[in-house]
Amino acid sequence: MKSKRSTGFTLIEVLIAVGLLGMLITSMFAIWTSILKATRAAQEATAAMQRGRIAIEAVEDALLSTQMYAANIRHYPFVVDHWNESSTLSLTCRLPDSFPGSGLFGSQVMRRVSFSVEPDVDGSRKLVMSQIPTLFITNDFIQPYSIDLAKNVQFFVLEFWDQRAGEWTEDLLTTNVIPRVVRVTLGLGTPGANGLPKEIVARTVAIPSIAVTRELQVPAGKR
Repeated sequence: MKSKRSTGFTLIEVLIAVGLLGMLITSMFAIWTSILKATRAAQEATAAMQRGRIAIEAVEDALLSTQMYAANIRHYPFVVDHWNESSTLSLTCRLPDSFPGSGLFGSQVMRRVSFSVEPDVDGSRKLVMSQIPTLFITNDFIQPYSIDLAKNVQFFVLEFWDQRAGEWTEDLLTTNVIPRVVRVTLGLGTPGANGLPKEIVARTVAIPSIAVTRELQVPAGKR
């Protein structure tokens, strides 16, 4: 009689099949991990760009709605300081309803707004905007409302066009005059090999407002 050959798999064949399956699963896992990392990086880059756009638009809206009244200038100074490669800005504005946080203030459209770069909890820096209605500035019980506009900020710089010198300067010589043209530059993200942050957003703003002089604000008989 002829012996029947076994139709099953040998142990070696099973081990080879298991090894190939393991390699396939490992490759699929590595590909999936790479896809997740790429997706996360793309999402973070998109979010950073969006935050940068929102931040620069908030600064632009504030500059475009600047208000100044010379008769009570202590509530309306246009103040810019520079510290640690970044600027701070404080000004009084008549803000539109679309301005971030406007829903909290109702009809109080005239507000004191400040922008500053401050330390974040993770050791990086963030751009913070605070605002308070002008009528409440001297009220010790009402604190300004703050919003974190951008994360991982490398620099926030304001420059002013010096018409006489024909160049940009960081020096604002007086707080009693609204500058005509301001350039705002915001750097976001960890610096690369070239030393520059991943995202740099810049905007040049021509301010349409002028300071209302004391002569126009106060009637002649009450000066």
